[in-house]
Amino acid sequence: MQQMFSVAEEGLSLLRKAQRQSVLPATLPTLGGSQFLHINLTVPDDPADRRARLGELVDEWVNTGEVPSAISLIQQAVRRLARPIRVKVLNPDPDVKAQAVDITEMSRFSGGERLTCAILLYCTLAQLRARTRGLSRSPSSVLLLDNPIGRASRPKF
Repeated sequence: MQQMFSVAEEGLSLLRKAQRQSVLPATLPTLGGSQFLHINLTVPDDPADRRARLGELVDEWVNTGEVPSAISLIQQAVRRLARPIRVKVLNPDPDVKAQAVDITEMSRFSGGERLTCAILLYCTLAQLRARTRGLSRSPSSVLLLDNPIGRASRPKF
């Protein structure tokens, strides 16, 4: 139980770090300095309450007789510990005032906006991984894609 608690706490820490790492460069017109990811975690302050939530999860696994895989176990533990988790992303449209929208609203974004969000999320995760591994380099300013995963027809994107 203690190991699951520690791993779940580490997962929550990574989510918080991802949010902090998602700040857009200050030189970006209109959106510069804004956070791309907004992650709202509802974690009880009392460690006993956190352990109780994880205890309920373990009881559910015992009652069903199914123990999830390692990755699924960690994901379920983090979700249970921080429920509800709310994630918002910044609308990357430079013509719109910085506005965070629920992640489910991304389906209404244009292809270029979704592509921009995917790249911003990738860059955030790459930076988080580098910092987690102890690599602290100066940020670069150019990302070249020779085979983009989507289509952006707007020159600003």
